[in-house]
Amino acid sequence: MARVRSRRVLLIITILIAVTFLTLPWLTTSEDKVEEKNDTTNDTDEPYPHPKNILKVPKDAGRANDTTTKEEETEEKTTEEPEEMCPPNVGDKYITWEDDIIKVNMARLQADGWEKLDCRYQPFLRKMDHDVAFNPKDVMQDLGQRGEISFPMKHEFVKVECRLLSANKTRQTIYRLFSQVMKNDKLVKRDVQGKGKPLGVNVLLLCVGSMSQDRLRRNLPLTYRFLTRGLKAREFPKYHMVGKTSAALTAAMTGQVQSELDADIEQQHFGWYKDNYPWLWGEYKKAGYVTLLAEEMPSVWGYDKGAFRNQPTDHYLRTLLVQAKKTFGTEECVGSTPAHQATLDYTRDFTQKYSEGLMFVLTSIHETSRTQRKASDFATIDADISNLLKFWNDQLILQNSVVVVFSDLVDVATEGGTEDDRDLPFMCIVLPPHIEDQYPRIVASLKVNQNRSTSPFDLHKTLLEVLDYRPKQKGQYSRESSLFHEIPADRSCQQAGIPKEHCTGKYTVHPEI
Repeated sequence: MARVRSRRVLLIITILIAVTFLTLPWLTTSEDKVEEKNDTTNDTDEPYPHPKNILKVPKDAGRANDTTTKEEETEEKTTEEPEEMCPPNVGDKYITWEDDIIKVNMARLQADGWEKLDCRYQPFLRKMDHDVAFNPKDVMQDLGQRGEISFPMKHEFVKVECRLLSANKTRQTIYRLFSQVMKNDKLVKRDVQGKGKPLGVNVLLLCVGSMSQDRLRRNLPLTYRFLTRGLKAREFPKYHMVGKTSAALTAAMTGQVQSELDADIEQQHFGWYKDNYPWLWGEYKKAGYVTLLAEEMPSVWGYDKGAFRNQPTDHYLRTLLVQAKKTFGTEECVGSTPAHQATLDYTRDFTQKYSEGLMFVLTSIHETSRTQRKASDFATIDADISNLLKFWNDQLILQNSVVVVFSDLVDVATEGGTEDDRDLPFMCIVLPPHIEDQYPRIVASLKVNQNRSTSPFDLHKTLLEVLDYRPKQKGQYSRESSLFHEIPADRSCQQAGIPKEHCTGKYTVHPEI
């Protein structure tokens, strides 16, 4: 009897082994099919996903001319998915914007237990730099009595608020903020003041906060690679700081230091406001340009109540971010959208709407200067900045634009706590093709000046000369010398307006000084 049982066990084991071997080819084939399916996945230049744009921007914008190699793409794709920079916003789940219509998903709300809805479309405008205003006449209310809730998007900045009530009397209010650039054709046709000899090009300035040259290359590799390889940008490795906080941005936009400007501001009636400063965008307005100031951090110029009593430029993003702080409690996020992304999206929309005219753009991103940034945060910021540059390139905006990407300062808090302040900030310039062809002297001077000590004061003078180019002018020893002319090799930091503590070269002409 025992022998019979043993034979039965051996027979069962033999059958199981045979079945296993017979199924091995099937398993191998299935794995091959899975690998083949995975290989067909579309490549993307945006490996770091982020929350949905608050502006209607094509997801594939700026991809056609990417110079990324296959090895680099593979390296980027193997990066782990980062955490989102902003917490989820419940309003994003139910309130959407598509084809100029804002819609509230009633079916989804009702499926989640909400029975009564009261939604309101509330446009808001800038009141002052630290406050916004709602006009009751523009408010639209919809209770969903038609079986749907929708609003036409007719304003620049809009808050949509929905008050919800469930069957058990639970109440909740959800919000979402939207923004778009409303084109004003009158701005494109404004009268030109002055009789200079302008180069007739757009000026697109992108300030990236607290980025030394090495830090930008390390933390924003996509942006750096597209600038230097794709756009052939000219770097200025001896570009210097001229002070802390907003000193560099102020110098680049006014040509003066804070103490010089403060002497004038004390005479103004409204105290801290800086409307009367000689801002560069004011000169561009006079020359017929449409202007944009998009600063991702509302208090970038050091005043919580803002810098301007009157709106400084034709389009001004601060209004959105001030309301975002009121609605969501922070200026770092517009709902679930990081502030830097909202800023870049608004900039992209502006340049798309006014691409047929002349544009002056100053977009300032300071998310990079916040302490304790994770590598994944930089990856998200990097992808968004590089995609904006690619969008400009693909839309041919760069065919008639001078692009300057620069940092305002090198912050020791974001440089790992080092006490060495001699790391230099990043600055590069991209010229449009026809300027390179028509003005060889400009190209030659830029090449020489890449190896000369320069500062934001020189950048200011250069941007002024875009409005009135003087080919016979020579480089100056003075504090402001246009980069379009060869700067003297022996110009000292003191002559260039670079403080001694930030100077990496010769500070004075005479050693005894």
